[in-house]
Amino acid sequence: MDKIKRIVAMIAVVILAGLYGATLFFAITDNTATMRMFSLSVVATVIIPVFMYIYMLIYRRMKDDVSANSMDGSDSSDEK
Repeated sequence: MDKIKRIVAMIAVVILAGLYGATLFFAITDNTATMRMFSLSVVATVIIPVFMYIYMLIYRRMKDDVSANSMDGSDSSDEK
């Protein structure tokens, strides 16, 4: 499990570094088309880490709920 987490973390770092590089490139170049790409890159630079944080919170919460249910000995599929 730790190996998978490290691989996913490295992929996220590469994606974010690429976004920062793209943002810098679009900011430096002077073209009408790059202004739109620059604004999209800035938005993606903010939105992607926020979504990753939300995903981690939800995953952690669901993982804790599952482990709490397994410790109680109760199974949610039995309750109808």
